[in-house]
Amino acid sequence: MYKKLAYLISLILILSFAEESARGLEVKINFQHPSSVTPEGYLPDSGEIFGDRGNGFSYGWDESITGDARERSANTDQRYDTLVQMQEGDPRTWEIELPNGGYEVFVACGDASYNDQINTIDVEGNILTDPDGRDNYDEYFLTVFVSDGRLTIKPAPGGLKCKIMFLHINTLAIYKAYNPDPADDSLLSQTSVNLSWTAGDLAVSHNVYFSDNFEAVSTGDDHVFLLNQTDTSLVVGSPGNYYPDGLVPGATYYWRVDEVNEAHPDSPWEGDVWSFTIPATMAYNPDPADNAEFIYPNVTLGWTPGFGAQSHTVYIDSDLDDLNNAAGGDPQTETTFTPPPLAKNTVYYWRVDEYDGVNTYKGEVWSFKTIPDVPIADPNLLCWWKFDEVFGDIILDYSGYDHFGTVHGASAKLDGR
Repeated sequence: MYKKLAYLISLILILSFAEESARGLEVKINFQHPSSVTPEGYLPDSGEIFGDRGNGFSYGWDESITGDARERSANTDQRYDTLVQMQEGDPRTWEIELPNGGYEVFVACGDASYNDQINTIDVEGNILTDPDGRDNYDEYFLTVFVSDGRLTIKPAPGGLKCKIMFLHINTLAIYKAYNPDPADDSLLSQTSVNLSWTAGDLAVSHNVYFSDNFEAVSTGDDHVFLLNQTDTSLVVGSPGNYYPDGLVPGATYYWRVDEVNEAHPDSPWEGDVWSFTIPATMAYNPDPADNAEFIYPNVTLGWTPGFGAQSHTVYIDSDLDDLNNAAGGDPQTETTFTPPPLAKNTVYYWRVDEYDGVNTYKGEVWSFKTIPDVPIADPNLLCWWKFDEVFGDIILDYSGYDHFGTVHGASAKLDGR
């Protein structure tokens, strides 16, 4: 009885320690002038270049910006009184070295004395948009996942004179598998793949599910369960592995990793369903898009090549039957094609046949319509826009000189007299 009790206590201690260590890291950074008093419980940052700060952490900027650190003496809370300007010159990036994993992050931006900033920032790839524009303070709370050993903060597009005051970082325990490779919704260029992932904090082994059937993987059907293993990678689609004949071009595959720890009452932890696609052998992703309208006659056609394609043969015609029956064209290696000038106000059909060195794959038929043929009513009239929006957001030039435009954003329509 004593041995069993001792074992149980040891197991509880081990699990408790593992969970505590998984979420035990906490760091607080105050961005401040070099001469400022650092708030209690915080570590200072005064715009120094990234490096070992001698306080247990390595952090800093991609370039020294100590001249952009400020103390305003305008707020009695020191954290809201000091700051580092992230965009006084070129936008600057701040990073801190952290173990890979999940973190809860609180970021406070702003300036006690000025409201000239729009604090739209990028925190580890997450865009945080300033919700109220130019004002003194903005605060954000979010969960991030670090996969390259550094948490990164920088101004985002739309940010103006961004200023950071302080931040809190706390480890977030992650029980599910994460950080899939290939990344979710990837497009691959081979028929075999090495699946890998980062293990959840308490995982001892991993149940792997894989199929081209989303529903089967999502529900964890037995027939798509591959194996339980301790490794965090698995090859599929090559001889000697699962799917030895290779994965199929044109198919989307789904996979899931459930984390297992038999000693934990919450195990297993069901994983997210990830996916990747292997391109079809036919050309795809046409430019202009299929059924596009208002295309200029001097258009250059483009597409994404099919899987394994070595050359491409392009056919274009205003007659659908002639296009379907076309053959014997000249192959090319480029994935763009500029046809001779086309007629206005005409529907054109086109396709791209792919050749992989062995087989030719007849392409899907796409179409587009060229711009209207507007006659020149007055040779002295350079342009004439009625803004009648007959073609959606396209503004027709009634002068006949093809100076067409596009409406961006909201528009108001007023009755004329």
